[in-house]
Amino acid sequence: AAASISRACVSVEAQMAKLAEEAKVIDGALSDPRLYERQKPDLIARATARRAAITRETEALEEEWLELSETLEA
Repeated sequence: AAASISRACVSVEAQMAKLAEEAKVIDGALSDPRLYERQKPDLIARATARRAAITRETEALEEEWLELSETLEA
């Protein structure tokens, strides 16, 4: 049981790392003034919405990771 919980922790950590990388790319794009000069509100809206979704997904994964870690330590 401990091995499967440990594998689940590693999987959650990998998912969080992938989301962090995606967030970094989006943050970079959203901080680039050229994005706003191009006047592409649909692109800005999609990027902002995806960034918000990443935050929600990351929070859920963090909760899952904490629960798994607590189970592993018990």
